[in-house]
Amino acid sequence: MRCSFAVAEKDAKTLLQVTYRVSGNDAAGLQELAGLVDSVLAEQVRRLVAYAEGGKPQ
Repeated sequence: MRCSFAVAEKDAKTLLQVTYRVSGNDAAGLQELAGLVDSVLAEQVRRLVAYAEGGKPQ
């Protein structure tokens, strides 16, 4: 998996863009894992935002 993060400012707010690519053999069933990978990354970003805004990840 390759993942990158980009941070920018817009309208006095911080924007975080997360881009990721998971690759492998078609026989590995990666399509079925896509939703799981997405939800894990979304939870990590949610915790990062909570930490940045309030000092605690939850």
